Amino acid sequence: MKNKKSQSTIEFIGVFSIFLILTSTFYLLFINYSNNIIKKRAYFQTENLLELISSKINTVVLEGDGYKTILDVPHKLLGSDYNITIEGNVLVLTLDKYGISLTKEFLPVNISGKLKKGTNNLKNFKGGVVIE
Repeated sequence: MKNKKSQSTIEFIGVFSIFLILTSTFYLLFINYSNNIIKKRAYFQTENLLELISSKINTVVLEGDGYKTILDVPHKLLGSDYNITIEGNVLVLTLDKYGISLTKEFLPVNISGKLKKGTNNLKNFKGGVVIE
């Protein structure tokens, strides 16, 4: 009788261990898949923001002297802080949490002022772009 109880216990532990290993494997695969989806979403939102900013700057340049528009830059992307800078005629956006750093070119033009998170006023002044 003792042998039967011992054997049943060992079989139960074996079956439970296999179940635990399979469950852990599927959980890890699910977490990895979820992280990939979140990273892709962050990448696409970063691309979209760069596209929005560059198209607004290009519009201000092409419309000519005196043209004004408003550019709303979000304070966070996917709930995370990010940095955006202008280097020459290239926008650089870095989202450290997801390891993303993307660039986007716009028409060559003199830009004065800095982009800030929130509302930015863009104005064409004598062929250059002023950010207020």
